[in-house]
Amino acid sequence: MDKQTELHRIQQEFTDLADLLAAIGDETRQYLIQAMFELPCKQEGGARVGAITEKTHLSRPAVSHHIKILKDAGVVGMRKEGTKNYYYLETDNRRWQELAQLSQQLAMLFELLVIHQLSVQIDCQYDFKDIQAALDYVAKGHAKGKVIVKIDDE
Repeated sequence: MDKQTELHRIQQEFTDLADLLAAIGDETRQYLIQAMFELPCKQEGGARVGAITEKTHLSRPAVSHHIKILKDAGVVGMRKEGTKNYYYLETDNRRWQELAQLSQQLAMLFELLVIHQLSVQIDCQYDFKDIQAALDYVAKGHAKGKVIVKIDDE
């Protein structure tokens, strides 16, 4: 597989995992995930929002809000028992493997950049006053790499 195809594949994987990355990228949700490691897991039945609230000292609405985002991203699972909901960290999730694979691929790309076996291709550079020419160049399909528009005079 050529480098360009590989880069496009990695970009697509990055896009596919955007909701997971956004969910775990928030500092409050990271704190909540860490706290949930100390609460009953899936096999133990999970924990109710009240227990999570107690553990994290976040407000009940905040916990519910962040749990929903983590649940939608597949980080947290839920089981119902009558009218009660129990939450747990989802461990049986292919998305964790996908994230691990993406992480490894990014590490390899960065390594290739460091040893200069991969570089960003720059087709051309325009001054800001020539932005229309840059847009025309791209619109006509001439660009095979990055087209840079310089904003300052330096």
